[in-house]
Amino acid sequence: MRVRTRFVSVGSKTSQDAGLGHVGLMIRRNAVFGCILCGSPPSDPSVHKVRVRVIGTQPAVQEFVIDACDACDLAWQNPMPQASSITKYYADSSVSSGSASASVGGWGKQQESRLRYRLSFFQDVSKLVDPGFIFDFGAGNILALSTIRDEVFRGRPSLCAVESSPSALAALTESGVECYPRLDAVPESRRFELITAFSVLEHVVDPNGTLMSLSQRLERGGELWIVVPDSRQPRLSVGEFYGFEHLWHFTAESLTKILEELGLFAIVECLKDGSIVAIARRAPFPSDLHNVSRENDRVSLSSIFRRYREDRQALRERVSTRVEKFVDAARADSTQSQSFIWGVGQHTSQLFDIYPELAIASGFIDSGVRSGEVCTYRDAPLFAPADAPWSSITRVLVSSEAYSYDIHSDCREFARSDCEIILLYDREDLALPPGFSPH
Repeated sequence: MRVRTRFVSVGSKTSQDAGLGHVGLMIRRNAVFGCILCGSPPSDPSVHKVRVRVIGTQPAVQEFVIDACDACDLAWQNPMPQASSITKYYADSSVSSGSASASVGGWGKQQESRLRYRLSFFQDVSKLVDPGFIFDFGAGNILALSTIRDEVFRGRPSLCAVESSPSALAALTESGVECYPRLDAVPESRRFELITAFSVLEHVVDPNGTLMSLSQRLERGGELWIVVPDSRQPRLSVGEFYGFEHLWHFTAESLTKILEELGLFAIVECLKDGSIVAIARRAPFPSDLHNVSRENDRVSLSSIFRRYREDRQALRERVSTRVEKFVDAARADSTQSQSFIWGVGQHTSQLFDIYPELAIASGFIDSGVRSGEVCTYRDAPLFAPADAPWSSITRVLVSSEAYSYDIHSDCREFARSDCEIILLYDREDLALPPGFSPH
């Protein structure tokens, strides 16, 4: 079966229309016709459109159109931005994945916890590679590369990366990583024993072509490690699932089919943190590595997206109530009291787009800031947890959408006993994976 993609120009939208006002670029869009996996045309009953209306955003209602193919279990944005627009977006955006962490000098426990949980799969399953080089496509910051090198392979491999964000690229280069701004800038003769693509395929216009290019750079016996969001279990971020950045929505079935189409053998697993992980290689895996089991609950994508729309609308209402509680209390505070937000970066920026009244916050706290470092975020002071003015902080809104109980514990370590801590996502919203219990 041949992988087929067809594009046609359907005009343009401004960045504000696309919800990208902070970037200021013109988005020229393309429409995608038919499924890129099976080639089913739009007239095929298995391909259907899902129009998503997002309430509570700026403007008041945003609509996203997603095409879904029940036959292939794949969904994608339609219209689709051009590759040049995507490249410009990540080059210009100060809050895109990776560059947000680089801008505050580090990363938080949330990102580390999520990475280590996912790496446990690769450590358990991959027994076949001992790389001299690790090549990370869409690296963001150095966290994934350095953790894999130091904790999985005991510091032996050298590091190479592709990253389009200039700020993240500069931070990687300063850390001694061999860096390239684009995949086609990497010398064609280079081959790698291990290539990683963590949380990046959902952001590219052509995931099939990207995977093909990556697989062609695998050394004989090399492996490709992949992480993508599971479209059956989208993350809780209020702007992430139905928004500009995630152009593709994968299931384990659709990712497996794409890899098979490219002639790769793969072991694919759904994790309980809402991600799909895969190890792909050119040669078959030994039979004793095929013991990874995964529940295969085939449900039509139309019913899945319908349920998600309902769940996310209910989530938005809960989040809105908590934001209002924080804002109302901050307005009622005396001048000696302060209300802070814990967490900066991409997710918090999305929150401000939807809830501009959060600007009432006195300042921000983030574990990615080094102690003693002087920072600002949105023209307000940004502190490392130990440096925040806890004697005057009366409440903290924890904006993180995952593992926020880790941050809750840190808050309690530093905060006064009467400090109110408001979790934007509480226990009923979070499904923590095994080993990450808040107790």
